[in-house]
Amino acid sequence: MFMLFELFREADYGTRPLAGLVAVMALPAILDVYSFASSTLVDLIHSPLGVAVFAVGVLFIHEDRFLAVQLTGDIAEPVALLDEDDRVRAVNDTARSRFPTLRDATGVPLSTAAPAIAEHVDGDDDVLALRHSDDTEYYLVAESTFSLGASNLGRVIVFTEITETERHRREVERHNAQLEGFAAGVNHELRNAIQVASGYTAQAASALESENVTDAQQSLARVSDAVDRMADRVNDLSTLARHGRTLRDTTTVDVAAAARAGWQTTDTGDCELTVTGDTTVSADRVRLEDLFESAFAFTTDNNATAVTVAIHDDGFSIADNGATPSVTDTTRFFDYGDAVPTTEAGMHLPNVQTLARVHGWTVSVDPDYEDGVRLEITTDPAPIALTDP
Repeated sequence: MFMLFELFREADYGTRPLAGLVAVMALPAILDVYSFASSTLVDLIHSPLGVAVFAVGVLFIHEDRFLAVQLTGDIAEPVALLDEDDRVRAVNDTARSRFPTLRDATGVPLSTAAPAIAEHVDGDDDVLALRHSDDTEYYLVAESTFSLGASNLGRVIVFTEITETERHRREVERHNAQLEGFAAGVNHELRNAIQVASGYTAQAASALESENVTDAQQSLARVSDAVDRMADRVNDLSTLARHGRTLRDTTTVDVAAAARAGWQTTDTGDCELTVTGDTTVSADRVRLEDLFESAFAFTTDNNATAVTVAIHDDGFSIADNGATPSVTDTTRFFDYGDAVPTTEAGMHLPNVQTLARVHGWTVSVDPDYEDGVRLEITTDPAPIALTDP
């Protein structure tokens, strides 16, 4: 009995049902003592009756638990056993605590009890993302079949937590993509501006040789514009270099206040801002204001006269009434070095995306918006939610 209890404990299974069986098994011992002391019962050994009860209990009542203990051994990770029809046969206590939808799912198809897990298990991605309270956990999903002789009895699903490793991998992946974007941005924006400045400088020199002061002044003005553009791009890259790392420490920030602060520090001319809704997010205030600044700078370059920031529970949108882009592939809007939707827009939208990603947010362009450009920023991408809120 001690060995069984130890196995159950190492496999992280509750021992109460086993204790109940042991108690039933011990009852005949009381009958033995009573028959020895009293003549009302036949003087015989009742222990085999207890053993029989224990055996029946194992076979028909707790067969799954004993099988689960045998298969999982001392595995500490969440484990789920599925039968050959993919019904949940047993889960250990760790799985019950991590995945509440599996607590009372015995006999229920996995696709019904936890459709997100079922879809992931049968998919090609090995890493499962779980929303847990205000954080996201990552698990490596591995499965193997178990059989008796030539009969396939089902599958064992083991979930190994790799949160820190996966976060680091995604951070490195994001940084690599960001560095590639920087290189593309420098190559496209700065080289183009240098070429423009060089060309107009040559025109200015030629105009001065011809004593055409007016043309020389116009060419030099174009050179000044190109230099200013280079300065803007360098400032953009400097902002991303300072703020491009994934955040570890955040505070509660009022989105509406951050939007208005970003508007005040952006040269928007006569453009008007409207802010609707009100909510707070967990963010870095400076980076959030920089995000709005980049978005508002884009709306200015998009010739907008009015901008609306609509705030809702899971994010916010920034819509302008400027030019409607003709490009259907809206993902190109966020590529460094790609003059989409316009050359003047430069790196504004790529900056918006980077500053959103450092918060763990997503940003996209609404393809159905026809009155200009609308950015949708989702502050809660909602990874697969399998745990209690």
